[in-house]
Amino acid sequence: TLLSDIDNALTIASAIIAIAYLGLGSFFVLKDKNNANQHRYTPLIEGMLALGFGFLALMIAIAFDAEWTACGWAIQGLALVWFGRQSLRGWTVLLGILLQGLALAILQPLFDYYSAPAPSTLSLTISAMGCLASVFILRNENNPIQPDYEVPAKEQPLLASVNTKSPIFQLIWSNSFVDMLTVVS
Repeated sequence: TLLSDIDNALTIASAIIAIAYLGLGSFFVLKDKNNANQHRYTPLIEGMLALGFGFLALMIAIAFDAEWTACGWAIQGLALVWFGRQSLRGWTVLLGILLQGLALAILQPLFDYYSAPAPSTLSLTISAMGCLASVFILRNENNPIQPDYEVPAKEQPLLASVNTKSPIFQLIWSNSFVDMLTVVS
């Protein structure tokens, strides 16, 4: 077959596709900056970068074992939380938190001390630090629905365009949700 003669062929193919999408996304970022009508390519840029990072995630899952795949997912979840907070997208934040939770759930059986020797705790430490960083990103001082929150100038048009009354938006930036994430972390 086409890929059977090459070691790690799927990993290499995934890396090449990821580089292509990330390169196209970067090209359109530069083109958008030089264009007088900025933000014209924003949906295309976000799509290209999402596909590129998706193939990077696939590359990690193909190349490494469950421990390092979970660690990569925790880091990607943190990136989703950060991006979701920057763009005020509640679903993106929620998916990032769910991805971090999935990563910790995958790591949990690997740390069964009674049946097998424990693997390196580095991946668990990185995953836990990612969860703590997510809590820091979503802290109350950074909460766009708090009455005393002073909206920065660059965030005002973005906040005006977001449906702040949606249930997901209200859930993500509610004090009880952030407090629960703090306790879990």
